[in-house]
Order: sequence, then structure tokens, then C-alpha cells
Amino acid sequence: MPGVYVMQGPDKGETLDVPAGGCTIGRGTGEVQLQDNTVSRNHARIFNSAGKYYIEDTDSANGTYVNGVRIANPLQLKQGDHIRMGRTVLVFSQDQPIELPPDDTEFGQLVDLDVEGQLVDSSIVAALPADHESLIAPSEPARANKHLSVLYELVSVVSSIFSIEQLLHEVMELIFREMPVDRGFILLRNEDDRLEPLVVRYRHPNEAVKITTSNTIIDHVVSKGEAVLCTNAMGDRRFSMGDSVQDYGLRSVICAPLVARDRILGVIHIDTSITDTTYTNDQLHLLTAIGYQSGLAVYNVQLYQEAIKAERLAATGQTVAALSHYIKNILQGLQGGGDTVELGMRGENIKTIETGWKIVNRNLNKIQNLMLNMLAFSKEREPRLEPIQVNVIVEDVLDLTRKQADDRGVMLIADPAVDMPAIPADPDGIHQVILNIMNNAIEAVPANTGVITIRTGFDESAQEAVITVGDNGSGIDEAELAKIFEVFHSTKGHGGTGLGLAVAKKIVDEHNGRLEVRSHSGEGTVFTIRVPVDQPERRSGETTSAGTGRTK
Repeated sequence: MPGVYVMQGPDKGETLDVPAGGCTIGRGTGEVQLQDNTVSRNHARIFNSAGKYYIEDTDSANGTYVNGVRIANPLQLKQGDHIRMGRTVLVFSQDQPIELPPDDTEFGQLVDLDVEGQLVDSSIVAALPADHESLIAPSEPARANKHLSVLYELVSVVSSIFSIEQLLHEVMELIFREMPVDRGFILLRNEDDRLEPLVVRYRHPNEAVKITTSNTIIDHVVSKGEAVLCTNAMGDRRFSMGDSVQDYGLRSVICAPLVARDRILGVIHIDTSITDTTYTNDQLHLLTAIGYQSGLAVYNVQLYQEAIKAERLAATGQTVAALSHYIKNILQGLQGGGDTVELGMRGENIKTIETGWKIVNRNLNKIQNLMLNMLAFSKEREPRLEPIQVNVIVEDVLDLTRKQADDRGVMLIADPAVDMPAIPADPDGIHQVILNIMNNAIEAVPANTGVITIRTGFDESAQEAVITVGDNGSGIDEAELAKIFEVFHSTKGHGGTGLGLAVAKKIVDEHNGRLEVRSHSGEGTVFTIRVPVDQPERRSGETTSAGTGRTK
């Protein structure tokens, strides 16, 4: 059976079967599912036609690349073809073992640097320093205008891209469009300071073979910071044997550095058969300028990614701080309840034991709610859809919260629609949404006079299930209203985590629904949950949005 091996990405190492009739590949919705959040839900389709397998992009956000070339139309797949979707790289196999490359990079087996000069003897024809002066245009006005328009387009394209790999793919696509290129690749320094291929592209994908180039060229470009124009015909030992250029596929080559802040980040290497084209100094200038601008763009993306990493570290610290206070309060409650139970046992006082156990049980429920909220918020999950009766879930939530409401003297009123139809939804997810909102409402209303009303209904025109939870609390200030769904934002001080409403909104969003709030200071609050009936089909057996199940 055909299959794809995941060579890079979150699912790295997995082998996924391709059904005989074909399949859709995407993030959570296709027959072949990937965990990569840069992959579209329905990213691409592999289909069988007359015993041959083809791949086509299904209007994905980031495109589908085969062997480094972005596909616009269905393309026949061959054994070992590399398929890139977002950050994921797949290797296609059709009924035979997949030969993995010797290194861990997507295109490691497609680029060969001839270190010992045994295969290629390339000679440098011209060199150009890669700095801001390399942007000087040719003297001929028409050609100068053309070069400037290419650079303007390059800057416009890369300025809005924050993925290095996608950026370099766009750079190579522009080069192929504006210059005569048969083959090209981009090497970029990795974390170990080694140059590794990130982009390899061919003018004719069916002629995709290993690109052999002289390591001397790469070393010169990296060490000198110069772009070079070369040919491997001059001084080539094989050429002196009298054979024709066509016999050896001799090439004209330009190699330019990616430069940023006087540091060489990588190189762009393009070549073409000298039987068709021999590169000129003007083209050397253009590729040098492209390399210079691309290096600055890569550097900016690296700075952006470092800033994101720093923000994530700061957010982690904020998370730890927020949860530490809440967990500390729970532990103090458990300790107090345990001490009360121990005191009652010593005095053989059942009433004291019952009082202590109530404290312990209340804090155990807090731990459980905290755990479920953290699980729900920490991962992107697809809802496990099944037909559910919303009224049954509401009744379950009321059973869970009734004791908490009774302890505070809060009245719970249920007003379920008698003709409420079943809807496709994740029962655990919807349960947690309603439970989180109910818990918030019980704590928000005044003790002994608080009233909470929960209603269900079905909007025929919008084809949505509608659940409202209203209370007679003090309401929410307008300034606070804009922040209530922010993670770790809580109006309860150290008594809340700020996770409950954030998790509720996340789960509703995963159902393609809406969570709305209406409130005015002194007039109470109404939360409205809207869940559409029309949900995209998902494979059964997926992990739920809200954890492993509900607890009573």
C-alpha cells in the first residue's frame, strides 16, 4: 500500500498509509492527519488515476511543494518524492521501502558539495562584494529599472512573512521567474553553524537529480562575503578530452551570500546549462542584491522568532506565578480541612470531622477543575463530535453545582426548551464550557439572594443551539468586559486562575461557535453560547477538547 513517511515536523518518524482510492492530507480533518499548526485543515489531496498517484493542493494557506517546487496543478508522485506542507516534510513511497537521506534535512540528498574536487572543477569568472553598494543598478536605464522593480517586489513579498522556510521559498520562486535558472538551492546556517539545504528547486521537476557543485565556490562566498560568477567548463579536466559540453551538462553558475550585519547567514546557488545561457555581470549584480535583501529579511525573521521565544518565556513565568498563588490557596485549604478532620478524630466528634471533610472535598474539586482547564487550554484539539442532547448536559451541570449554590444560598433556575433537537458536539467539551460559566456565576452573585437562570433553545434561522446563563450579580465594568476571556485575567484576586472563561471560549471556538457576554455594572451578566449544527466531518476517535471525561 502507498504511504508517506514524515521526515520533518511534529509527526516526525510516523509512517501514514495512503488508501488505494487516495486521501486528503490536513490538520485534523483529512484521512491523513498531521499535528502541524502551519498545515491547513484540508491542505492537499493525493488521488489515484489509472494506477498512478497524483497530488494537488486544495487551496491551502501556505501552498504545497514537491521537491522544492510549489505545485499549481496536479502532479504525478514518484517513489521518494519530498512533499512539504508548512513545517512538515513527507516522503512518498509506493509499495517499496523509502530510502532516507544520510542527514536529517529535507533536501540533504539533493545537494552534493564536491569537497575534494573530484567531480567538478569550477573557475571563478567574476566576483562582487555583497554589501549595500552591490545594490547599484546597471548603467543601462531599462535594465536598471527592471532590477529595481525585482528588488521592490522582493521587499514587498518578504516583509510580511515570518517563517524562514516560507520566505526562502518565495525568494527562490522570484529568482526562477526573473532569471534563466535550471536548478537552484539555498543553504542556511543551522544551530550547529553548519550550512544545510532548506530550498532546492528545478525548472523541470521531472529532471530532479542531485545537484553537484564545487565546495570551493561555497567556501569562497562564505569566507570572502563575495558573490561569484563561475563556469565549470573552464579548466575542467574532462573537457580537455574533446567531448562536447552537452556530454557533461556543463553549467554557468552564480553563487551569492545571504548577508546581514556583516554575518554570512547562508548562500543562494543557481545554475543553467551553458548550451542555453551563460550568466552575465548584470545578472551577478541582481542575484547579489537579492542575496543581500534576503539576508536582511532572514535576520529580521530570526529577531522576530527570538522575540516570540522571549515572550513565551515571560508568559511561562506569568503562568507559573498565577498558578502558584492559586495552588498555594488550595493547599492551605486542604491543610486546614485535614487539621479539622484530625481534630474531630481525636475528640471523636463526628460533626467536626464532617466540617473538615467538606473543606477537603471543596478543595479537591478545585484541583480537579484546575487540571481539566489546564489540559483543555494547553493543546490544540479537535472536538470529538457525536449527537448530544444539550438539556441532558445542562441537567448534569446543575447536579454538580447545586451543592455549591446551596452552600451560598444561591437559587438555580433551569428553563430547558422542550423541543430541543440533538446536535453534533463534543459532550465533554460542552459540559466543561457550561460548568465553567456556572461556577463563575455562583461566585459572582450575592450570597443568599443570588439567582442564576440557565436556558436552552434552538435558533432555526441560524441553525444553532443556544444556551444562556444569566445572573443577578453586580455585573462587569466595561473596562473589565474586554478582558474577561484573556487567559490568567481574573477579578477574584488569588481566588481564581483566570482560566475558566478562557478555556470556555477556546472550546466554543473549536466548535466553530460563539461565546458572547452582555453585562452592565449593577445589572447582572448574561453569557450566551452558540453552537452551530453544521460541523465539518472529523475522524472518529480523536481526542476531545476538554480532557478525558466529566466528573461528578
